[in-house]
Amino acid sequence: MKEALEAEVQQFLTQEAEPSFRLFQQKLIPTGSPIYGVRMVKLRKKAKEMAKETGSAYLACQMDSLEEKLLGALVLGEGKMELEKRLMLLEAFLPKLDNWAICDGLCSHFPVKTEEEREALWQFLTPYWSSGAEYDRRAAAVFSLSKLMTPSFLPRVLAAYERTDVTPYYVSMAVAWGISVAYVHFPKETEAWLMETTLETETYRRALQKIIESNRVDSETKERMRKKKREAR
Repeated sequence: MKEALEAEVQQFLTQEAEPSFRLFQQKLIPTGSPIYGVRMVKLRKKAKEMAKETGSAYLACQMDSLEEKLLGALVLGEGKMELEKRLMLLEAFLPKLDNWAICDGLCSHFPVKTEEEREALWQFLTPYWSSGAEYDRRAAAVFSLSKLMTPSFLPRVLAAYERTDVTPYYVSMAVAWGISVAYVHFPKETEAWLMETTLETETYRRALQKIIESNRVDSETKERMRKKKREAR
């Protein structure tokens, strides 16, 4: 089955590749992996078909290109299985992350529905905040902003954002993004945290900028954030 799936995916990617889109992605996504230039809408459709037909079998296949890894991330989210098994597969998949596109696709398509499942995901992510791998930490940050932005998890998420190493650019940007999401949903609590946080300065300023750019924040708040950003220089 493994060889047949790999051949099927190679044929699909070759058929659906768009040279102009490949050039666009090469400029946008920093990766050492080959890029075919297949649009996400087609990858999502293919992942649903594969998950329905063969479950999570594709996750055992060789994945060298950007699109092969994106398919893996999508299949991981699409397959029907208990969360415990999905987390085991996630653990095996995380080392494949080498750019923001695969990381964010993985996190956004990972199904978490109940408070119990959120707690299990949080416990799973806990060691990744201190991982030496940049995309382990970005994954923890993006999972948190997309799946764990609830009243009960907010203090834990903000504390994790503060203590993780945000030196790498893509970790810093994910944490800044997460803070802006927290502000949209919990403005009072997040602004209080922003007044006291010891977050690294550049990431702090990026978070303020993302709040300023949000179309879900009023003009008065934007001006207040601009003032904070000027003071943080």
